[in-house]
Amino acid sequence: MSTLKVNNIQTAAGGSNSTPEQIEQGRAKIWASVGGDGTVHFNDSFNCTSVSDEGTGDYSVGFSITMANTNYCVVGMSENWEGTNTDSYTGISEMKGVRATNSVRFRCLRLRFDVQEFKDSAHMGIAIFGDV
Repeated sequence: MSTLKVNNIQTAAGGSNSTPEQIEQGRAKIWASVGGDGTVHFNDSFNCTSVSDEGTGDYSVGFSITMANTNYCVVGMSENWEGTNTDSYTGISEMKGVRATNSVRFRCLRLRFDVQEFKDSAHMGIAIFGDV
């Protein structure tokens, strides 16, 4: 395997100039598209080893790389529980105290009027940014 060493990377037309450091710091190190209803599974993923069903609306994703520390940034989304219904939404949140350098655990919460409950979502996505 060869190593390519460059100071800058550009498109063939000379645009989109980036240094290798900018690319390394700015790209998601880990991401996953998760199907959470029925048998939990990856729809697609990058640098993930496993996805686990920890209970209703409760999931863990294992990483194939090790983050440098647990100060990484997790962003996520989940599919609206009731499709076209505009009075019901879902959100995902990381579970406190279970973040590790090789995995993250999160829950999907359904929000509707005065009712909040953990629910499995048909589609969720997470991306993780940080140092490796």
